[in-house]
Amino acid sequence: LSLPPESSKAYGHPGFIVRLVLDDTEIKFEPSFEDFEVVLLNVYDVMIKAVGIIPRVETKLYSEWSGNRQPLKPVILDDIIEAHKGKIQLMLQKESQAPINHLENFDKYNFLVNKQAETEIQQFMSEDHSFSDYTMEVERYKQLSEEITYETTKSMRLGMFVLQCDDMIRALAKRADELSYVLLEKMSQEHVEINKKLCREFESIAEKALSTPANTEEMMELKEFVKEIETKKIDDMELELIAAKDRMAFLLEYATVAPSEIRMNSQTFQWWERMPQVFEEFRTIEKEKTEQYQENLKMRRERFIEEMDNYAKQL
Repeated sequence: LSLPPESSKAYGHPGFIVRLVLDDTEIKFEPSFEDFEVVLLNVYDVMIKAVGIIPRVETKLYSEWSGNRQPLKPVILDDIIEAHKGKIQLMLQKESQAPINHLENFDKYNFLVNKQAETEIQQFMSEDHSFSDYTMEVERYKQLSEEITYETTKSMRLGMFVLQCDDMIRALAKRADELSYVLLEKMSQEHVEINKKLCREFESIAEKALSTPANTEEMMELKEFVKEIETKKIDDMELELIAAKDRMAFLLEYATVAPSEIRMNSQTFQWWERMPQVFEEFRTIEKEKTEQYQENLKMRRERFIEEMDNYAKQL
């Protein structure tokens, strides 16, 4: 097992399997090299115990043997045992160095191991960032998860050990995915709130535009309001809708979008499609009210002229 790597005999045995595992904020070997040392050194104690209970031949040949019936007691000097145990310890110390050195390949993921990334994400979300900033963070952690999953060696022979990293790779990738999910949840919530705000704005515009003016003054104010919406406000709202579409496209690609969020997004665009009809209905109301006010004005004018004629006759 501990032959030089260039020797073909070095791979005659599959090697002792050691797994890398992520234990909270630490990467550990399982079983540990201390466990290997305990087990291998214990082999000598088991062998000494085994040879210490070998019965004498004469006790097996003669059932009525009346002589010494004690098992044979081989003389094994403690110095010899300690010397061999020392060789085992040196061998383990040497062979364990390669797996320990391999851990350095995971140093670039220390911020995931020690959970520093979680603190950074919480700090990021407590600050004021745009949706674009969030997309960059999500893509960063998604790429990190893919890098860990697909570009990290999962198993390798290192001397007398076979180092298996599958469990740790899955655990690290899971942490990166969970951080991206935290970001996506926040993005989804903000997307829904922005859409709700847009819907309220559309609803408010429609409600005011389709209201019935009580007099000419209110009619003129309403006309100015609709003109302002059509020439300025509606363009800004269109840009917000484009941004909403881009947000939804990103969320659909990276997250599981709830049906309620999809309905809210659809409702926002339905309001946009309805706005030309709202403005058209306003113009119909405007035309009807204008004609009504003109007719009323005409009637008042005629009544005024009639009253003036009556006053003239009385004089």
